[in-house]
Formats: sequence, C-alpha cells, structure tokens
Amino acid sequence: MITWDMWIQLLGMFLGLVGLTFLFFGNTWAFSFVEHTYLGGTVAIALLQSIYTLKTSCFDLIAIGRALLIIPFIIGLLSFSRYTTSRWLARYPVAMMSGIGVGITIGLVLRAQILNASVMTIGDVLAAKPDTVSSVIVLIGVLIVLIYFTYSQKFSAITHTGGKMWYIGRLGRLFAMAAFGYLWAKIFIDEAIDAQIATMITIVKRTVDAFAAA
Repeated sequence: MITWDMWIQLLGMFLGLVGLTFLFFGNTWAFSFVEHTYLGGTVAIALLQSIYTLKTSCFDLIAIGRALLIIPFIIGLLSFSRYTTSRWLARYPVAMMSGIGVGITIGLVLRAQILNASVMTIGDVLAAKPDTVSSVIVLIGVLIVLIYFTYSQKFSAITHTGGKMWYIGRLGRLFAMAAFGYLWAKIFIDEAIDAQIATMITIVKRTVDAFAAA
C-alpha cells in the first residue's frame, strides 16, 4: 500500500526531474512552477526555523530569568530599521557583527593559512617529505608566491613589470595559477558534480526503495 510519505517522495522526485528540463527546454512554465515552489518552500521553512530558534535561544531563556538577553535581541531588531525612516540604526548591529566576525576570522586565518602552512612547509623540507626535491620545490614556490603578492612601490617594483628581477614575479604568478587551477578543479568536482550526482541518486533510490518495500 502506498503511504502518504511515499506520495510526497514521488512528488519531490517528479519536481526535481521537471527542474532539470531547464537544461533542454529553457525557462518554461513547468520550470517556473518548480522554481517558485522551491523558493517559496525554502523561505517558509527558513522563517519557521528562525522563529523556533529565536524562541528556544532567546524568549524561553528570558522567561526563566536571563534578562540580559534582551540586549542582543534589541540589537538584532535594529537590523530591521532599514525598512523604516530611521535607517541609520541598522549600522550598529552591522558594525558589531562585522567587528566580531573580522576579529575571529583574522585569528583563524593567520593560524590556518599562514602559521600552520609555514610550519608544515618548513617541517616537510626538514623531513624531506615526500622527497627532497619536492619539498624544496614547494618551499621555493611558497617564497616566490609571497614575493609576487608583495604589493608596494618600494619593495615589489623590482619583481614586477619593468623591474630587474621581473622573472621572479612571473614565476610566482605561474605557481599561483597552478595552485588556483588545482583548487578550482578539486572544488568543482567534489562540490558540484559529485554533490549533484549524489543528490539525484539519493532522491531516485530513496523513492524506488520505498515503493519496493511497500
């Protein structure tokens, strides 16, 4: 017997397949219907989730005596002042979130992308990992790329166009382009192609398994 959940899964799979018709037939009425349904449902779910999160993380805690949470709640409300004549009030929550976010991000970026990467690079050279030639090439590439991204008239003019050591800047650019190309290809394959294929397989397989088990 086909249950209500199975009908919902079958409808979701059908709408997903209709959405793919954009690749072959363009922006048809069927694709527009699926697009609007998906966007409307996503917004509704996000709104309900936001209300639930606000209730559990703010209102319920204020009700049991944590009155100081009223302050961040009011600061958050100021964000909606952009829809009123007092738009300038929205600058305060934006400034606070930006300052906190930048402070946290800079510390994490310095550690993850500079300190840890430098320690790892030097450690690989000392340990000859994976081999001596590769570790030395990596070290040279890191140093040259850092030189290439030194943007100042005083310290970088010599390695850029017209400088006596312009070839170092050109070599650093080649190292950077190779690294960016590898990262782009890896991200495209891992997060785009594999994710889409996995999603389609999951949707279709889940529906087929549900009907097979009925």
